[in-house]
Amino acid sequence: MAVFWHELKKQFAWKLVAIVVAFSALWYVLYVDFYFEYFLNGPNDIATHLVVTEAYEKYGKELNEEEFHELKNDYQRTIDEMDALLLSNEAFRKTGFDGYIDYRDREAESPSQIQLGIDYKSIYEQALGENGELLSWKIQSYQHMIEFYELEILERKLDHTSIFPYFIYTNYNTVIGYVVIMVLLSVFILAAPVYFRDKKERLLPLQFTSETGRRIQAAKAWAVTCMALVVTTLQLGLFFFFYFQEDVDPYLHVNLNSFIQSHLFLFDLTFIQYIVITIIGTYLLSLSAAWLAAIVSRFVASYLGLLGVLVPVATVMIVLANAMLMEYLFTEYQPTLLTVSLYAVLLLGSGIALITITRRDRSLDVR
Repeated sequence: MAVFWHELKKQFAWKLVAIVVAFSALWYVLYVDFYFEYFLNGPNDIATHLVVTEAYEKYGKELNEEEFHELKNDYQRTIDEMDALLLSNEAFRKTGFDGYIDYRDREAESPSQIQLGIDYKSIYEQALGENGELLSWKIQSYQHMIEFYELEILERKLDHTSIFPYFIYTNYNTVIGYVVIMVLLSVFILAAPVYFRDKKERLLPLQFTSETGRRIQAAKAWAVTCMALVVTTLQLGLFFFFYFQEDVDPYLHVNLNSFIQSHLFLFDLTFIQYIVITIIGTYLLSLSAAWLAAIVSRFVASYLGLLGVLVPVATVMIVLANAMLMEYLFTEYQPTLLTVSLYAVLLLGSGIALITITRRDRSLDVR
């Protein structure tokens, strides 16, 4: 056990830890922070969030046909509220429009005829104000929900009646993708010297001359495994600490298969279940990265060789992770068997290879 703790401490050498901390902080600022700052990215997301959370309070997480008709009444009440706001403005009343729908339809049909000597658009925008602008986006959100419900549920007779907005899924999927890259690169940085350090100092032949020295090779494999678990836990823990500060609570127990989602999932997963699956996937990828880095470290003979092999290995793994193993996870766009197979090949392939090398080292003849 003392050998293991010694090797684990070497995995967290302060210089490498400083590099990882600096890299992680820079990566967070460049790529992750934006998705926290703009969790609701623009007025459309804000309005949809308001409409959906109001629907949760009235109808729950799913919408049956009776509740759908009531939702249409909510839509009409929002239009009535908009009409009252616009018609309370004297300049807008003089334009001759009956209200929001009349202005919108006539502008869409023939915007040039609306502006015959009068800037109707400016009058409309002035009549709106800040409250009216939010109302206009809410009306559009209601329209999209109604159109999708009629298409997906009433016409196609699909059964995914949950109310889960697409932007919540895309925001999470994008930001967790950047976090996975940060985790993998951090693990590669810390795991890279695990065997190479002793090889560079020419300690391997000395270690192979005793049983204790040979056990060091196994201790290194365990140490690099624990390092990957610790790094992944810390970085995921920090990420989710900030992520759950956002207003995601209403969506956690909602089914991802929704009539307002663009993806069809192969399993009925709630958002929190999907999050747990991505966490498990991140741990599996992290372990694979640590074991691959250790294998490369065992056989290369120089720093240049270490970089020359690890850089393409890390690049391929990151591209693979984002393109196939995290994005579109369990969706109709990617067969589940392919996803499971790729995870199995990465994890079992790297794990078995590292175990084989470790066992070979324990019985290596150094005469």
